[in-house]
Amino acid sequence: MRYLFFGLVALSMTVSGCKSKKEQIIELNNKLTIINDSLYNRGINLGMIIRASSTTKDFPAIAVYGKQMENFIDEKIIEVNKLENVGGSDQYKDAIAKFLVFEKKLMQDALAPFGKLDKNSSQQQVNDAMQHLINVAKDEQKYLVDVRATQRDFAAKNNITLINTRRSSY
Repeated sequence: MRYLFFGLVALSMTVSGCKSKKEQIIELNNKLTIINDSLYNRGINLGMIIRASSTTKDFPAIAVYGKQMENFIDEKIIEVNKLENVGGSDQYKDAIAKFLVFEKKLMQDALAPFGKLDKNSSQQQVNDAMQHLINVAKDEQKYLVDVRATQRDFAAKNNITLINTRRSSY
C-alpha cells in the first residue's frame, strides 16, 4: 500500500509537471515580457537618479546604479540565451537579446560622461552629459519596436492573446 501511494504521488507529480505546448509558449512570452518590463522599470529608476544627481551633484550614484543595471542585463542575456525555443520563438528571443545588448552598450557609453563629473562641475558640463545620454539613447526606440513586432508575430503564430498592461509608445 505504501509503495502504491508513493507511486501515485510520483505519477501525479510527473503528469502535473508536464506542460502543454501552449502553456510553454505562454510561459516563454511571460518570461521575456518580465525581462523587458524589469529593464524598463530600472531605466525609470536610473532617470530619477540622474535627475536627482543633476541637482545634488552626487554623480557616483549614477555609476553605481549603471553598474547594477549592467550586471542585471548580463544576467538576462544569459537567461534569454538559455531559454528553449518554443513555438518558433527564435526571432522574438533574438530581438530581446539584441535589445539587451544595446541597453548594456547604452549603460557603458551614455553614462561615461557622468563619471567625469563631480560636485565642482558646471551646469553646462551636466547639460552636456545629459545631451550625450539623449543622443546615445536615440536608437532605443527601434529596438523596442522590433521587440514588440516580433512578440506580436510570435503571439499570432501561436494563437495567444497579448494583454497590454502598460501604456507604451512602442
